[in-house]
Amino acid sequence: MSESGKPTVVLVHGAFADASSYARVIPELLADGVGVVAPALPNRSLLGDAAYLASVVRAIPGPVVLVGHSYGGAVITVAGAEDNVRALVYLAGFALEEGESLNDMLSRSSDTRLASALVPWSFPVEGSATPGTELTVAVDRFPALVAADVDPGVAAVLAVSQRPVAASAFSGKAPVAAWRTKPSWGMVAAADLNPEVERFGYERAGMTIVEVDSSHLVMLAQPKRVVELIREAVRAIAEVGCTMSGLVPPHGHPEELAARSAALQSAPPLPASLMRATGFLSFYDRFATAPMLVVFTREEGVSLSSAVQLVTAYVMLYALGQPVWGLLGDRLGRLKVLRLALAGTLIGSVATIAAPGFVALLVVRAVTGFFVGALFPSMLTIVGDSYTGAARAREISSLQTFTALGTTVATLAAGALAVWLDWRVVFGMTAVGAGTFLVLLRRVKVPPAAGVRHDVRSAFTAWPVWMYLLGLLEGGILLGILTYIVPALERDGLSTAVAGAVGATYGAGIIGGAYLAKRVVARAGRTAMIAIGATTLFVAFLLASLSQGVPALTATAVLIGTSNAFLHSSLQGWATDVAPAARATTVSFFVASAFLGSSAATGLTGGLTGQGYGSIFEGTCVATVVLAVLAVGSHALWSRRRGG
Repeated sequence: MSESGKPTVVLVHGAFADASSYARVIPELLADGVGVVAPALPNRSLLGDAAYLASVVRAIPGPVVLVGHSYGGAVITVAGAEDNVRALVYLAGFALEEGESLNDMLSRSSDTRLASALVPWSFPVEGSATPGTELTVAVDRFPALVAADVDPGVAAVLAVSQRPVAASAFSGKAPVAAWRTKPSWGMVAAADLNPEVERFGYERAGMTIVEVDSSHLVMLAQPKRVVELIREAVRAIAEVGCTMSGLVPPHGHPEELAARSAALQSAPPLPASLMRATGFLSFYDRFATAPMLVVFTREEGVSLSSAVQLVTAYVMLYALGQPVWGLLGDRLGRLKVLRLALAGTLIGSVATIAAPGFVALLVVRAVTGFFVGALFPSMLTIVGDSYTGAARAREISSLQTFTALGTTVATLAAGALAVWLDWRVVFGMTAVGAGTFLVLLRRVKVPPAAGVRHDVRSAFTAWPVWMYLLGLLEGGILLGILTYIVPALERDGLSTAVAGAVGATYGAGIIGGAYLAKRVVARAGRTAMIAIGATTLFVAFLLASLSQGVPALTATAVLIGTSNAFLHSSLQGWATDVAPAARATTVSFFVASAFLGSSAATGLTGGLTGQGYGSIFEGTCVATVVLAVLAVGSHALWSRRRGG
């Protein structure tokens, strides 16, 4: 620590800029008596720029606070592993995870304006006959894209004096994430091209976050707010005496960073296709038993009521396991839990096939339900970890499409396979799927758990608990009352097969709704998506209350599925956002609350079925209005408070 008791602040510029971008910040810090260094990055590669910055940091006696803007945030994420770095401050910056590149992070945003404005240039590479490619922003588009609220004269100068960045810098993977062990602050530029990506990185890191109404060049547009944030970091470090022994990751020396980077290159992250396939598998297995109940009664020599216990026991452990898997996901890591769940699903499916009698079959199916219950919440949590904003909503919609396909395939094919071949074939397919996914997961990178700022207690604060209450209500309406469509048709004399086919159109509604939702979400936003879904749900039950005929209830089933794609997906996305430090726990409790709400709704309304189903559907219309008001209003309030 310096004689003044204050660390040195090192200001790191981003791509397409240089240290002069801090011109309105440096005088304020110097006036505070704070030491300032503003080096010029080579902007040639993430690893090389981080090594250069690390050499600057090592030359500074005493503690350092690293401040990184934009691409500079990625650089301080790596160079911040130096021993004397005590804090990190991100300004509209990219807080990469270990093994993540800028391209990976930017892929979570749907905004393509910057990419379309990049101009490639060639530059000579020492020792190579092949030139490198560097990028700048088109001069005529620079002010509007990155400096819309900066003085026009200054923006014009910045546009023609850009410091190019090598294209390869965007693909370099961070070999270390210093925010895991260093206190960190993050500033979101709300008027930037992709503020949701900035926010996502900060939330994932558990940073102290502030949000300002600013373009990308926040240091020039909002210098006072930037200085305030840096002062906060400096004060915090001074107060704790800068003592963080035993918590520092490996140094940023080139050889070590290169070795770690190479190791990470060989361990790719979880592919979206594997996430979707796992979602399919979980719902396929969950819904495969019910269509085979008659087969079980015949082949196992039990009554239908006994055979139904196969579904009841499975669903009970499926639901009860949710909180357990959520807590484990936050403590052990998402992929460890996923591997454990797939292994349990594989073993359970094989044991199901080999079960010597009905009692053994009942026990094995219940245990298998416990493990299968971890698959979908794990996928939802990983989506929350890996995507943000509209990209997250689209991926949740894609995940729902595959879960709907799993439900539909199980509903339509399981019974036929059991009759034509053998019921064991149905569960054999689950075993094959689980085993295949386990093999594919071998090369997937597992982020280290050490230093992760998880706080399970945050899953039980006000907003997450409110989410669980909404889950109870929404689960009761959307999933619980849905079960009455088939018996309502059967009451009017329709055959079980035809009534079941009408009920299955719910899956078609989810698939079609997910297709629409992915195209609407970027323009509408989550609050509007919740409103659209709730309105669709109201219309669905209004039709059902007016008529319980085939046309009306077919439309109801399709509209409930469509609502699921808008409303339920949006609430699931909100659940991944509301407590980032305990995301797996929050998601699992939300899923469990929806299950509980579904069971409660059918339990509370079951006694009314003797009078017909019209009154149940009428009451559900009223409940849907209540849900719409509560969900839309509370999400709008949460969004405003979060943005403030």
